[in-house]
Amino acid sequence: MAGTSLIDRYVKDLFDYALENNQLENYLKYAELIINRTDIDFDGNRYVPDEMYEFLGILPQGDANSVVSKFFDMACGRLGLLRVKIFSAAHLDFAQETAVKERLTEMFGQDISPPVKIIDKSLICGLRISVGEHTVIDNTVKTGLSEMKKNVYKEVYLK
Repeated sequence: MAGTSLIDRYVKDLFDYALENNQLENYLKYAELIINRTDIDFDGNRYVPDEMYEFLGILPQGDANSVVSKFFDMACGRLGLLRVKIFSAAHLDFAQETAVKERLTEMFGQDISPPVKIIDKSLICGLRISVGEHTVIDNTVKTGLSEMKKNVYKEVYLK
C-alpha cells in the first residue's frame, strides 16, 4: 500500500469491516447521518453505533469527515447507487425529501443514494440537485437572478 494516505487506509478499513460484517447498507446510512449532521438528536442520543464513532475518533475532525465522505462514495459505488446531493436554503421535510428521491429514481431508472443535504442560505429559495458530478436540477432563486442579470447585460451590449 505504498503511497496510500492515512485517510485512504481508514476508508478501506471501514469499507472492509462493513463488508465482512454484511453491514454495508447500514454503514452507508450511518455515513449519511454523519455527513448530514443528523447522527445525534437534541437529547444527545446517537443514531450511529459507538464502534463507528470510536473508529473515527482517533482521527482529527477534518480527517474523520474525509473518511466518512470517501466511504460514502465507495459504498454507493459498490451498491450501484447514484450519488445525490440536495442543496437548499432551508431543511426539507420528510415528504419533500421523499418526493425528490422518487422523482430522481424515476428520471434515472436507478436507485439513488441517501441524499447528502447541504443547507446554503445564499440560494434564497428552491433546490439545486446534483447526481454524481452533474447538476441535474437547479430551480434556485439565486440561479434565476443570475440568469436574469446575464440576459439584461446581453441585451444592453447587443444594442
